[in-house]
Amino acid sequence: MTDSNQLFDSKLAARHRKGKIFSAICFLSTWFSMAMLFILLGSILWEGASGLNWNFLTHYDSYDPKSAGILGGIWGSFWLVLLTTVFSIPIGIGGAVYLEEYATQSRLTRIIQINLANLAGVPSIVYGILGLSVFVYMFDLFRHDPKEIVLNLGIA
Repeated sequence: MTDSNQLFDSKLAARHRKGKIFSAICFLSTWFSMAMLFILLGSILWEGASGLNWNFLTHYDSYDPKSAGILGGIWGSFWLVLLTTVFSIPIGIGGAVYLEEYATQSRLTRIIQINLANLAGVPSIVYGILGLSVFVYMFDLFRHDPKEIVLNLGIA
């Protein structure tokens, strides 16, 4: 072997060792992070399990902490999902079928398709924060009392 081949082989072996060490560090840090996550979730479930009972799930809000429940929140979530589904599925499927089957290729359809691709690539929380800020500034909401500003941050 020539000197350059020996140098290459020694550097290659060193790179392989570094790669294995890095892989081991990544593997151990992943397992450590997962263990911490399971410990945290386990402690939350262990401490919160005593508060989960049938009354908590089937009662509405109350000023009395012992009789308060989350039924109002469950029903609100159910109706929100139902109404959103009823409106969004027909509009989404109808728009997709129209764009794909009936719309001619024009500048407008290309702009719509580019915008749809961009919308699909952005997480929904970004749209939520953007919509909240638009409503706050457009309708002058939550801008007078410091407590309302804190409420606004809690919603976001």
